Formats: sequence, structure tokens, C-alpha cells
Amino acid sequence: MEMRQLTCCRLRVVVLAVATFGVATSGSGQQPGRPSFEGELDVVRLLVDVRVLDRAGDPVPDLTTADFTVEIDGEPAVVEAADWFAETVEEDDVERPWIAPPSSAGAPSPRMPGRLVVVLVQTGWHPSRTTGLFRVSQRAEQMLEGFGPSDRVALAVFSSHLEVHHDFTSDLETIREGLKITSVIEKGVTPDAGPWPSLVEHLDADRAWDAATIESALEVLGDALAPLPGPKEILLVGWGLGRFTRSGVQLGSDWKRAFSALSHARASVFALDITDAVYHSLEFGLKAAAWDTGGTYIRMADFPGLAIDRLNRALGGRYELSIVVERPTERGWYELDVEVDRRHATVLSPPVAVPRGGAAATPLPARQAAGR
Repeated sequence: MEMRQLTCCRLRVVVLAVATFGVATSGSGQQPGRPSFEGELDVVRLLVDVRVLDRAGDPVPDLTTADFTVEIDGEPAVVEAADWFAETVEEDDVERPWIAPPSSAGAPSPRMPGRLVVVLVQTGWHPSRTTGLFRVSQRAEQMLEGFGPSDRVALAVFSSHLEVHHDFTSDLETIREGLKITSVIEKGVTPDAGPWPSLVEHLDADRAWDAATIESALEVLGDALAPLPGPKEILLVGWGLGRFTRSGVQLGSDWKRAFSALSHARASVFALDITDAVYHSLEFGLKAAAWDTGGTYIRMADFPGLAIDRLNRALGGRYELSIVVERPTERGWYELDVEVDRRHATVLSPPVAVPRGGAAATPLPARQAAGR
């Protein structure tokens, strides 16, 4: 598995609340030598998702606020809390109920009892890709071993357009059957929306049908996931993103839109490369999609069982960082640098911040992401 070996990373802003205070100074009240300004001071609280893995690829669960040093746009920020959420399955796990959050706009987002995971299969009929699809079909049970009774998994397929074969469900046997090669290649009929939380309820069926690229499919999924609270994972079982150009494979404007939608949905892409090759050009797009959204890229060709095991371990836990900064700002989006005080730590995090006010996000240029 190829990962960025970083102890310094940039993170996206997934939730923010801004309280604005008018600050004015007067000549009589000004103390000599003290800096002053007139204008607005933003008190910003940010909620950031980050995964930290050790050298073996296992989550690091024992970090505290003292282990994280954060800068926002180059200025120090305060880490109020670093909450660890274990997402591994224990033998005594029991299903915990999913209760819809309050409808009032100002209500806080509740703690979700489990994970929301979309398995997105990108089909392809080149021999190097069909071989990988068969491998996934054979390893479906292993892939689902990492999920517990409170997790909800949905299954979608992209061929020439996006189809949702199964809405979020705790019935992992249904998802396992859906990952069989015969089920993947069948034309799917979008199911009726299930109980909350439902992917289908928020899915734009017309846009899904018109999604002609995998990037557009990810954008549609991101928009459908955004109304649901909490972080989400997209397991992209596929063979590539991007387009061939004279200067190599590039990600275009459709990826920028997808990135923005995924960022606002708090959705990370974990790319499982099914291509039967040691290296191929379009893997660059899979890597960039994973790195831009805080996931990781795993090649399946050589050791498929080991690859899926590493995927499950990478999904084994995450931190929610609550970050506070007080300063005047005119920037439209936030760029965060986070240092983790742990040797050989691998930090899974996006490289740029979600903008304020719903403005379009700008992902790290693909050529930079490829060099990480």
C-alpha cells in the first residue's frame, strides 16, 4: 500500500461555526504598545476528521491534544479536543439504533452509532480489469468482515452511468451477493428509499443517469451524502480517474466539482485498484482522489488478501479534532497544517480546506498530489 509518510499535513474543514464580534478601539482606551485594529474578529471552531496509522498500517488510538500542533493559514490555532473513535468490530458488538437528528436548523449533529460506507464499483471490460472484478467478487466476504451490526453499507455501480443497487443497509449478506460479478454487470433498478439514513432519498436520479464519468458519479454521490450527518467513506473499487493528455494523465473540472461535493459531505475515498498490473497510468487519478479527500490508495493485483486486510485496518479508527482560532480574516477558505508528534506516523487527510459559505473548493493540483 502506498501512503504519504507525513507528520505534517493539511486538513479540510468539515464543520465550522463562526461567531463574529465587532471590535473597535479608541484613542483614550488604547494602551501604549498594544496592537489594535478596527473591524471584525472571527471566532472559528472547526471539526476536522483525520486518521493516523503506524508503520504497520494500524490506527494509532492513543493521541491527545498535546500530540497535535495546528496552524491555520500559517497562524497557530488551539486544539480543544482530539476525540478518538474506534471503528473496529468486536465479538460482543450489538446493533445500536439509528435515530434521525432533530429537524431544527440550529440543532447539533448527533453522534452516529455506526459508519456510513458506500461501496462504488467501477466496471471495465478490458481483461486487466475484469480479472480484478473477479478477485473482488471472490474476496467480498473478507472485505465486509470489518463492518459491524451498527454500520450501514450501500452499493453503487458505475459503468456508463451511476446506478445504486442497494441503499444503506446492515444486511451485509445482501451487499456480498451484490458484489458477485453477475450482480455487478446486471442493469440495476434503483431501490426505493429505505429508512433513515438513506442514500436513495437524497440521490438525484436524473443526474446519476447523466453521470458519464466516474468523477461525475462521485459528485452525485457526494451531494446525496451531504444531508446525512457525520463522516462517510466511499470504497472505490475501480481502475482509474482522469484523462490522457500530452503532459500525462490530468484531473479536470469534473474532479474539482466532485472534490467540493465530497468535502462538504465529509466523505473520504478509499481507492482499491483492481487493475491487473504492477503500474498503469490511470492509477494516478485513483491516488489523487484518495489523497485529496483524506483516504488512501491500495493496489490489489499482487496480494489481494493482504490489500483488503490493509484496507480494513485503515478504516479501523479516526480522530475528530475540534480546533479554535480567533483572528481577523478575509480569506474565503481555510488551509490547515497539522503536525503529529509520533515517529513514522502516516496521516490520512485532505490537503486543502472546505471553503466558508459554500464556495467552490480548489483541490491540490493533481501533479502535486502525485508527488506526495
